[in-house]
Amino acid sequence: MSWTRRQAAAALAASALLPLAGGVLGCAAGGRSRRRRVIAAPANFDAVAAEARARVDALRAAVPAPAVDVTRRRLLRSAADATERTLDDDIVEGAVFSATAADGRRIEVATGDTTGPGLQAAAELLAEQARASGFAPAGDAPSGAGIVPATEVALHGGGADARPAVAASAAIELTERLLARARNAGGSRIVFRGALAEVEDARHLHVGPDGERRQRIVRGRAEVTLIATAGARAYVDRAHASAVGSLGRLDIPGRDIDIAADNALALLTSRAVSARSVELLLAPGVAALLAGDVVARRFAGGVDEAAPGPGSVLGSSLVAIADRPRSLDYGVAAFDDRGRTATESVLVDAGVARAGLGFFRRPTPTAAARPCASNLAWQPAGAATGDDLLAGLDGGLAVEGGLDAVYSPASGRVTLRAARGREIRGGKLTGRLFGPIVIRARLVDLLGAVDAVSGASRTFAGRQNGLAVAVSAPFVRTQGEVTGG
Repeated sequence: MSWTRRQAAAALAASALLPLAGGVLGCAAGGRSRRRRVIAAPANFDAVAAEARARVDALRAAVPAPAVDVTRRRLLRSAADATERTLDDDIVEGAVFSATAADGRRIEVATGDTTGPGLQAAAELLAEQARASGFAPAGDAPSGAGIVPATEVALHGGGADARPAVAASAAIELTERLLARARNAGGSRIVFRGALAEVEDARHLHVGPDGERRQRIVRGRAEVTLIATAGARAYVDRAHASAVGSLGRLDIPGRDIDIAADNALALLTSRAVSARSVELLLAPGVAALLAGDVVARRFAGGVDEAAPGPGSVLGSSLVAIADRPRSLDYGVAAFDDRGRTATESVLVDAGVARAGLGFFRRPTPTAAARPCASNLAWQPAGAATGDDLLAGLDGGLAVEGGLDAVYSPASGRVTLRAARGREIRGGKLTGRLFGPIVIRARLVDLLGAVDAVSGASRTFAGRQNGLAVAVSAPFVRTQGEVTGG
């Protein structure tokens, strides 16, 4: 994509590399420096869990269906470029006590103070609010359907004690290794190379009417960012990787880094695209953006008012999109932040709109739980490859490098930006490159025009509102109006 220096700075901020871009974007002072910020660990998680469990036991005689969700998240982030190193090691923790009346009404009290007195105060406040709201005694509580007793789900190699799953030194070593691998990528025309490694170690205890559940999930992602400049313009591309449990897959291979460098350099000679309606071959990253930032958000709180409701046609029969929290991808979880068993939510089935997202998550340990995607998947179909889909086009654009997407519920229209579009003629790429690309269409038209998808998909990991989310998608062939961006 062609970006001004300010726009490139904003892009780097989104990937936690802004402090590392001083020499390129004029955002920071030059010279080699190091920054380390470490938040001291709170009390042992098992001790906090025992205290919270005792508070729920005490609440059983006072409120209906008492429950507590205790969450601790450690986020370790290491970033590096040629002039600076940063390390952030943050831990956030909180507890949410709740009571649910027989008529479905629910009260929550959250606290970031997980000491004994802090948990006691939150539990007492819950009991007080339940009495004031006329909640029935515990004997009239609902059965707690959907909360199933389970042993700890530990998607990591260590034990369930307080030891961190990944040492800070390992994250630092990974960023240094990735930076060294990127050192010669693209030659002198690449003016900035930065590496990021991020690891989240998340623990969650739920105690409710039907028992206790625990899970501990370790997930990570890595990025290498490369920037080429021409005058006042900056052209950005990235190589990335994600993993759950075993973090060895975060070691991005040199081939992927070289491809990212080539993509950034190719944009130096790109041209503006003329506005027109064309056939489009969306790369998996662009299709993932459409599924994650448009379709999933449309269903996040139920179907929006302007779009067709459940049972109505949203796209062609090749549009099948679902959220699968238990899939072993970046957003995996065995149960959600209200303690309910994680189950699949089918958003679109063979082009037909279905129910909304049913997986509730909290952006922070004390925030309100809201429907949110976890592992979103656009289902591949058949055995065709991206090249097979390309060969079936007489003309059009192969669109790559998804940047962002905006959906308007009022109009039902989507605006999707991508870094580049490669011209297609006679089922082959001509070598002409356009960028950036903006696709504008009604969502139902864009999805309704899908006439082919590939038989394999690719997964992309990131964070939405601070929450880990993975989106996988195949190559998708459709049609829409394109303009320059």
